[in-house]
Amino acid sequence: VPEGLPMAVTISLAYATTKMLQDGNLVRQLAACETMGGATVVCTDKTGTLTQNRMTVVRGVVAGRELQSRAEARAFFETLPRETRSLLLEGIAVNSTAFEGPDEQGNIDFIGSKSECALLGFGKVCGLDYRCERADHKTARVYPFSSEKKTMTTIVPVTGREGLFHVHAKGASEIVLGSCTRMIGSDGTVTELDDKARAELQTHISKFAHRALRTFALAYKEIDADELAACNDEEAPLSNLVWIGVMGIQDPLRNGVRKAVEDCHGAGVIVRMITGDNIETARAIARDAGILTKGGQALSGPQWRKMTPEQQHAVLPRLQVMARS
Repeated sequence: VPEGLPMAVTISLAYATTKMLQDGNLVRQLAACETMGGATVVCTDKTGTLTQNRMTVVRGVVAGRELQSRAEARAFFETLPRETRSLLLEGIAVNSTAFEGPDEQGNIDFIGSKSECALLGFGKVCGLDYRCERADHKTARVYPFSSEKKTMTTIVPVTGREGLFHVHAKGASEIVLGSCTRMIGSDGTVTELDDKARAELQTHISKFAHRALRTFALAYKEIDADELAACNDEEAPLSNLVWIGVMGIQDPLRNGVRKAVEDCHGAGVIVRMITGDNIETARAIARDAGILTKGGQALSGPQWRKMTPEQQHAVLPRLQVMARS
Protein backbone atom coordinates (compact mmCIF):
# COMPACT_ATOMS: atom_id res chain seq x y z
CA VAL A 1 0.00 0.00 0.00
CA PRO A 2 1.53 3.35 -1.01
CA GLU A 3 2.45 5.37 2.04
CA GLY A 4 0.42 8.42 1.00
CA LEU A 5 -2.74 6.57 -0.11
CA PRO A 6 -4.63 6.59 3.24
CA MET A 7 -4.00 10.32 3.60
CA ALA A 8 -5.09 10.97 0.01
CA VAL A 9 -8.31 8.99 0.50
CA THR A 10 -9.08 10.81 3.77
CA ILE A 11 -8.52 14.21 2.18
CA SER A 12 -10.68 13.25 -0.81
CA LEU A 13 -13.52 12.11 1.42
CA ALA A 14 -13.25 15.22 3.60
CA TYR A 15 -13.46 17.38 0.47
CA ALA A 16 -16.48 15.35 -0.67
CA THR A 17 -18.29 16.03 2.62
CA THR A 18 -17.91 19.79 2.17
CA LYS A 19 -19.27 19.55 -1.38
CA MET A 20 -22.21 17.44 -0.18
CA LEU A 21 -22.91 19.94 2.62
CA GLN A 22 -23.27 22.66 -0.01
CA ASP A 23 -25.96 20.46 -1.60
CA GLY A 24 -27.79 20.18 1.71
CA ASN A 25 -26.44 16.73 2.70
CA LEU A 26 -24.87 16.51 6.16
CA VAL A 27 -22.38 13.63 6.38
CA ARG A 28 -21.25 12.78 9.91
CA GLN A 29 -18.84 9.98 9.02
CA LEU A 30 -16.37 10.22 6.16
CA ALA A 31 -16.94 6.60 5.11
CA ALA A 32 -20.61 7.41 4.46
CA CYS A 33 -19.62 9.48 1.41
CA GLU A 34 -18.89 6.30 -0.54
CA THR A 35 -22.20 4.78 0.58
CA MET A 36 -24.13 7.91 -0.42
CA GLY A 37 -22.33 8.03 -3.72
CA GLY A 38 -23.44 4.49 -4.49
CA ALA A 39 -27.05 4.86 -3.29
CA THR A 40 -29.62 3.25 -5.58
CA VAL A 41 -32.78 3.72 -3.46
CA VAL A 42 -34.11 6.73 -1.56
CA CYS A 43 -36.94 6.16 0.95
CA THR A 44 -38.72 9.38 1.86
CA ASP A 45 -41.44 10.42 4.26
CA LYS A 46 -44.38 12.37 2.85
CA THR A 47 -45.61 14.98 5.32
CA GLY A 48 -43.21 17.91 5.59
CA THR A 49 -40.71 16.27 3.23
CA LEU A 50 -42.54 15.93 -0.05
CA THR A 51 -45.34 18.24 1.09
CA GLN A 52 -45.28 21.73 2.62
CA ASN A 53 -46.78 20.60 5.97
CA ARG A 54 -49.25 23.50 5.73
CA MET A 55 -52.57 21.74 6.18
CA THR A 56 -56.02 23.19 5.56
CA VAL A 57 -59.52 21.68 5.77
CA VAL A 58 -60.95 22.04 2.26
CA ARG A 59 -63.61 19.30 2.13
CA GLY A 60 -65.85 17.56 4.62
CA VAL A 61 -69.05 15.61 5.24
CA VAL A 62 -71.00 16.07 8.49
CA ALA A 63 -74.60 15.03 9.16
CA GLY A 64 -75.22 14.32 5.47
CA ARG A 65 -74.02 17.77 4.38
CA GLU A 66 -70.90 18.24 2.27
CA LEU A 67 -68.34 21.04 2.49
CA GLN A 68 -67.14 21.84 -1.04
CA SER A 69 -64.37 24.37 -0.29
CA ARG A 70 -62.68 26.22 2.56
CA ALA A 71 -64.40 29.45 1.50
CA GLU A 72 -67.78 27.86 2.28
CA ALA A 73 -66.80 26.66 5.78
CA ARG A 74 -68.86 29.14 7.79
CA ALA A 75 -71.96 28.76 5.59
CA PHE A 76 -71.60 24.96 5.70
CA PHE A 77 -71.33 25.04 9.50
CA GLU A 78 -74.45 27.20 9.86
CA THR A 79 -76.54 24.59 7.99
CA LEU A 80 -75.76 21.89 10.59
CA PRO A 81 -78.24 21.08 13.37
CA ARG A 82 -77.48 22.95 16.61
CA GLU A 83 -76.54 19.87 18.64
CA THR A 84 -74.29 18.61 15.83
CA ARG A 85 -72.48 21.96 15.69
CA SER A 86 -71.88 21.80 19.42
CA LEU A 87 -70.52 18.24 19.30
CA LEU A 88 -68.30 19.00 16.29
CA LEU A 89 -66.67 22.04 17.88
CA GLU A 90 -66.36 20.30 21.25
CA GLY A 91 -64.57 17.35 19.66
CA ILE A 92 -62.22 19.60 17.66
CA ALA A 93 -61.32 21.72 20.70
CA VAL A 94 -60.92 19.23 23.55
CA ASN A 95 -59.50 16.27 21.62
CA SER A 96 -56.36 18.15 20.58
CA THR A 97 -52.99 19.23 21.94
CA ALA A 98 -52.48 22.10 19.46
CA PHE A 99 -52.72 25.68 20.66
CA GLU A 100 -52.49 29.24 19.36
CA GLY A 101 -49.31 31.26 19.87
CA PRO A 102 -46.48 33.14 18.12
CA ASP A 103 -44.56 31.19 15.48
CA GLU A 104 -40.86 31.57 14.62
CA GLN A 105 -41.57 34.82 12.79
CA GLY A 106 -43.67 36.18 15.63
CA ASN A 107 -46.99 35.73 13.80
CA ILE A 108 -49.93 34.33 15.77
CA ASP A 109 -50.77 30.87 14.45
CA PHE A 110 -51.72 27.41 15.65
CA ILE A 111 -48.80 25.36 16.97
CA GLY A 112 -48.65 21.58 17.26
CA SER A 113 -49.69 18.66 15.08
CA LYS A 114 -50.43 20.13 11.66
CA SER A 115 -53.56 18.01 11.27
CA GLU A 116 -54.88 19.30 14.60
CA CYS A 117 -53.91 22.84 13.59
CA ALA A 118 -55.97 22.43 10.41
CA LEU A 119 -59.01 21.28 12.40
CA LEU A 120 -58.65 24.14 14.90
CA GLY A 121 -58.30 26.54 11.97
CA PHE A 122 -61.57 25.20 10.55
CA GLY A 123 -63.18 25.58 13.96
CA LYS A 124 -61.95 29.17 14.26
CA VAL A 125 -63.55 30.05 10.92
CA CYS A 126 -66.78 28.56 12.28
CA GLY A 127 -66.63 30.72 15.41
CA LEU A 128 -64.87 28.32 17.80
CA ASP A 129 -62.99 29.74 20.79
CA TYR A 130 -61.01 26.64 21.70
CA ARG A 131 -59.74 28.16 24.96
CA CYS A 132 -63.28 28.67 26.29
CA GLU A 133 -64.30 25.20 25.10
CA ARG A 134 -61.38 23.61 26.92
CA ALA A 135 -62.03 25.68 30.05
CA ASP A 136 -65.66 24.49 30.08
CA HIS A 137 -64.69 20.82 29.65
CA LYS A 138 -62.07 19.69 32.12
CA THR A 139 -60.42 16.55 30.80
CA ALA A 140 -61.30 13.33 32.61
CA ARG A 141 -58.97 11.07 30.61
CA VAL A 142 -56.74 11.34 27.52
CA TYR A 143 -55.45 8.61 25.21
CA PRO A 144 -52.75 10.33 23.10
CA PHE A 145 -52.42 9.72 19.38
CA SER A 146 -50.32 6.67 18.59
CA SER A 147 -48.97 5.54 15.24
CA GLU A 148 -50.19 2.03 16.05
CA LYS A 149 -53.82 2.95 16.77
CA LYS A 150 -53.97 5.95 14.38
CA THR A 151 -56.44 7.62 16.77
CA MET A 152 -56.56 10.06 19.68
CA THR A 153 -59.29 9.93 22.33
CA THR A 154 -60.30 12.40 25.05
CA ILE A 155 -63.04 11.98 27.66
CA VAL A 156 -64.71 15.10 29.10
CA PRO A 157 -67.76 15.72 31.35
CA VAL A 158 -71.04 16.64 29.63
CA THR A 159 -71.95 20.23 30.48
CA GLY A 160 -75.04 20.46 32.70
CA ARG A 161 -75.46 16.68 33.02
CA GLU A 162 -73.67 15.43 36.10
CA GLY A 163 -72.25 11.92 35.95
CA LEU A 164 -72.22 11.75 32.13
CA PHE A 165 -69.18 12.00 29.90
CA HIS A 166 -68.44 12.42 26.19
CA VAL A 167 -65.79 10.18 24.63
CA HIS A 168 -64.36 12.10 21.65
CA ALA A 169 -62.28 10.16 19.12
CA LYS A 170 -60.51 11.31 15.98
CA GLY A 171 -58.02 9.82 13.58
CA ALA A 172 -57.65 7.63 10.51
CA SER A 173 -61.05 7.60 8.85
CA GLU A 174 -61.32 3.88 8.07
CA ILE A 175 -60.24 2.94 11.61
CA VAL A 176 -62.71 5.32 13.27
CA LEU A 177 -65.48 4.21 10.89
CA GLY A 178 -64.79 0.59 11.83
CA SER A 179 -65.45 1.49 15.49
CA CYS A 180 -68.78 3.21 14.78
CA THR A 181 -72.20 1.52 15.02
CA ARG A 182 -74.31 4.70 14.88
CA MET A 183 -74.18 8.05 13.11
CA ILE A 184 -75.59 11.57 13.35
CA GLY A 185 -78.32 11.94 10.72
CA SER A 186 -79.23 15.00 8.66
CA ASP A 187 -81.73 16.15 11.32
CA GLY A 188 -79.18 15.83 14.13
CA THR A 189 -80.62 12.65 15.63
CA VAL A 190 -78.53 9.53 16.22
CA THR A 191 -79.43 6.64 13.91
CA GLU A 192 -78.07 3.17 13.25
CA LEU A 193 -75.10 2.99 10.89
CA ASP A 194 -76.36 0.36 8.45
CA ASP A 195 -74.44 -1.15 5.55
CA LYS A 196 -75.81 1.38 3.04
CA ALA A 197 -74.80 4.38 5.17
CA ARG A 198 -71.39 2.83 5.86
CA ALA A 199 -70.82 2.33 2.13
CA GLU A 200 -71.76 5.97 1.43
CA LEU A 201 -69.30 7.21 4.05
CA GLN A 202 -66.60 4.97 2.62
CA THR A 203 -67.30 6.46 -0.82
CA HIS A 204 -66.78 9.98 0.55
CA ILE A 205 -63.53 8.90 2.24
CA SER A 206 -62.25 7.34 -1.01
CA LYS A 207 -63.30 10.41 -3.01
CA PHE A 208 -61.30 12.71 -0.74
CA ALA A 209 -58.33 10.35 -0.73
CA HIS A 210 -58.28 10.17 -4.55
CA ARG A 211 -57.95 13.97 -4.52
CA ALA A 212 -54.76 13.64 -2.45
CA LEU A 213 -56.51 14.83 0.72
CA ARG A 214 -55.67 13.46 4.16
CA THR A 215 -58.92 12.22 5.71
CA PHE A 216 -59.63 12.71 9.40
CA ALA A 217 -62.77 11.30 11.03
CA LEU A 218 -64.48 12.50 14.20
CA ALA A 219 -66.76 10.41 16.41
CA TYR A 220 -68.08 10.36 19.95
CA LYS A 221 -70.23 8.46 22.42
CA GLU A 222 -71.79 9.13 25.82
CA ILE A 223 -70.85 7.10 28.90
CA ASP A 224 -71.68 7.30 32.60
CA ALA A 225 -69.37 7.43 35.63
CA ASP A 226 -69.36 3.64 36.08
CA GLU A 227 -68.30 3.10 32.47
CA LEU A 228 -65.58 5.75 32.90
CA ALA A 229 -64.26 3.98 36.00
CA ALA A 230 -64.16 0.70 34.05
CA CYS A 231 -62.09 2.21 31.21
CA ASN A 232 -58.66 0.70 30.66
CA ASP A 233 -55.73 3.10 31.12
CA GLU A 234 -54.04 1.76 27.98
CA GLU A 235 -56.93 1.00 25.62
CA ALA A 236 -59.31 3.81 24.67
CA PRO A 237 -63.05 2.89 24.78
CA LEU A 238 -63.56 2.95 21.02
CA SER A 239 -66.47 0.52 20.67
CA ASN A 240 -69.98 1.57 19.61
CA LEU A 241 -69.01 5.11 18.61
CA VAL A 242 -71.35 7.62 16.94
CA TRP A 243 -69.99 8.95 13.64
CA ILE A 244 -69.89 12.77 13.48
CA GLY A 245 -68.12 13.39 10.20
CA VAL A 246 -64.97 13.27 8.08
CA MET A 247 -62.71 16.14 7.03
CA GLY A 248 -60.50 16.29 3.94
CA ILE A 249 -57.23 18.09 4.71
CA GLN A 250 -55.04 19.46 1.93
CA ASP A 251 -51.24 19.52 2.18
CA PRO A 252 -49.71 20.77 -1.11
CA LEU A 253 -46.51 19.37 -2.59
CA ARG A 254 -43.34 21.36 -2.08
CA ASN A 255 -42.05 23.30 -5.07
CA GLY A 256 -39.44 21.32 -6.96
CA VAL A 257 -40.48 17.88 -5.70
CA ARG A 258 -41.40 16.54 -9.15
CA LYS A 259 -38.12 17.84 -10.61
CA ALA A 260 -36.11 16.25 -7.77
CA VAL A 261 -37.85 12.90 -8.30
CA GLU A 262 -37.23 13.13 -12.07
CA ASP A 263 -33.54 13.86 -11.41
CA CYS A 264 -33.32 10.79 -9.16
CA HIS A 265 -34.96 8.60 -11.80
CA GLY A 266 -32.62 10.04 -14.43
CA ALA A 267 -29.64 9.08 -12.26
CA GLY A 268 -30.96 5.54 -11.84
CA VAL A 269 -32.05 6.08 -8.23
CA ILE A 270 -35.41 4.58 -7.17
CA VAL A 271 -37.58 6.82 -4.96
CA ARG A 272 -39.97 5.17 -2.53
CA MET A 273 -42.51 6.99 -0.37
CA ILE A 274 -43.30 5.77 3.16
CA THR A 275 -46.22 7.38 4.96
CA GLY A 276 -48.79 6.80 7.68
CA ASP A 277 -51.57 8.07 5.43
CA ASN A 278 -54.50 6.24 3.86
CA ILE A 279 -53.45 4.06 0.89
CA GLU A 280 -55.59 6.05 -1.58
CA THR A 281 -54.22 9.39 -0.37
CA ALA A 282 -50.69 8.00 -0.58
CA ARG A 283 -51.25 6.78 -4.14
CA ALA A 284 -52.66 10.14 -5.27
CA ILE A 285 -49.80 12.17 -3.80
CA ALA A 286 -47.17 9.71 -5.09
CA ARG A 287 -48.63 10.08 -8.61
CA ASP A 288 -48.56 13.87 -8.31
CA ALA A 289 -44.93 13.74 -7.20
CA GLY A 290 -43.96 11.32 -9.99
CA ILE A 291 -43.01 8.58 -7.52
CA LEU A 292 -45.76 6.10 -8.39
CA THR A 293 -45.19 5.19 -12.03
CA LYS A 294 -46.74 2.73 -14.45
CA GLY A 295 -46.13 -0.80 -13.20
CA GLY A 296 -45.25 0.43 -9.70
CA GLN A 297 -46.91 -1.03 -6.64
CA ALA A 298 -48.46 0.63 -3.57
CA LEU A 299 -49.06 -1.40 -0.42
CA SER A 300 -50.18 -0.74 3.14
CA GLY A 301 -48.15 -1.78 6.17
CA PRO A 302 -50.64 -4.49 7.21
CA GLN A 303 -50.61 -5.97 3.68
CA TRP A 304 -46.81 -6.05 3.69
CA ARG A 305 -46.61 -7.72 7.09
CA LYS A 306 -49.01 -10.47 6.01
CA MET A 307 -46.70 -11.49 3.15
CA THR A 308 -44.17 -14.28 3.40
CA PRO A 309 -40.48 -13.32 2.95
CA GLU A 310 -40.61 -14.86 -0.55
CA GLN A 311 -43.61 -12.71 -1.51
CA GLN A 312 -41.94 -9.61 -0.09
CA HIS A 313 -38.79 -10.20 -2.13
CA ALA A 314 -40.89 -10.74 -5.26
CA VAL A 315 -42.82 -7.45 -4.88
CA LEU A 316 -39.96 -5.31 -3.55
CA PRO A 317 -38.46 -4.29 -6.96
CA ARG A 318 -41.84 -2.76 -7.96
CA LEU A 319 -42.77 -1.35 -4.53
CA GLN A 320 -42.92 2.46 -4.72
CA VAL A 321 -45.37 3.43 -1.97
CA MET A 322 -45.82 2.10 1.58
CA ALA A 323 -48.93 3.49 3.31
CA ARG A 324 -50.19 3.08 6.88
CA SER A 325 -46.60 2.11 7.69
